[in-house]
Amino acid sequence: MRNLLVIGMFVLAAFMAGWFQVNRDGDTTTIHIDRSEIRQDTRKVIDRGRELLDEREQERREAEARQQAWLQGEVTVPPQWLGQQEGSTEQPAARLEWAWPRQQPQ
Repeated sequence: MRNLLVIGMFVLAAFMAGWFQVNRDGDTTTIHIDRSEIRQDTRKVIDRGRELLDEREQERREAEARQQAWLQGEVTVPPQWLGQQEGSTEQPAARLEWAWPRQQPQ
């Protein structure tokens, strides 16, 4: 039953997208499948999917670079955090010092 519902929803969506048309002429019924429309739509979906994947990959690389900078202690902070004027053109770099207790020499 669930499979029939899914198939029905797919057919309805395809009909609304203009992928096929049903023509009734008296005693005959014909179904016209528009392959070029299907190809255009699938090409658009594939292109948009690639764009999303490229954007996500770029975000991942940026996050990885930020994480590496964080781990190396090279963190850039806003000037107001260091008490500088807000209109300052210099972007100071701060060195991160780890806060957990270090091992005491024995």
